[in-house]
Amino acid sequence: MRHTSFFLSLLLCLPICAQSPRINIGHIEKLTARATECVEVTLDGLALKLALKVLKKDPIAYNVAKGIKGIYVNAFEFDANVRISSDDIEMIRQQIKTPPWEQIVSVKSKKDGEDASVYILADPKTEEIKGLAVIAVEKHSLALVNIVGSIKLEELSMLEGNFGLPKMDLTKVEK
Repeated sequence: MRHTSFFLSLLLCLPICAQSPRINIGHIEKLTARATECVEVTLDGLALKLALKVLKKDPIAYNVAKGIKGIYVNAFEFDANVRISSDDIEMIRQQIKTPPWEQIVSVKSKKDGEDASVYILADPKTEEIKGLAVIAVEKHSLALVNIVGSIKLEELSMLEGNFGLPKMDLTKVEK
């Protein structure tokens, strides 16, 4: 009976354990053929280690980034006559719609045809964020960002201006 209980609890944990913070976007290759402009950034392994060495000069940014295992960005621009299929986006969303992924931001504009979402994957035991995904769709563009590794959202803005992330100059408003 003890073994049965153990295996049942193990089976219940499988969906949580099986969730990967890395999103599979292999199916969007067909968008590359239709796009007028494509940007792909893959920063992991040795390239990420080298980038972290450069960041050591900025201790704050280094401490934020040292838990990151990979940064993946895909962006596409399309001509006015090319529409982005909702099926393409839905295949990505299906991977991150269910727990332990959690949507924390959703912006939709019917007028402009824009749709942006931010999702996080947290370890249910430690509540530490292990993955972040951003999907941004406009009429003629699509951007996907996936950050894998230990992430502290409150510190993520400190990476502005590094790893190709734009400097936003956002200031904190005190109440």
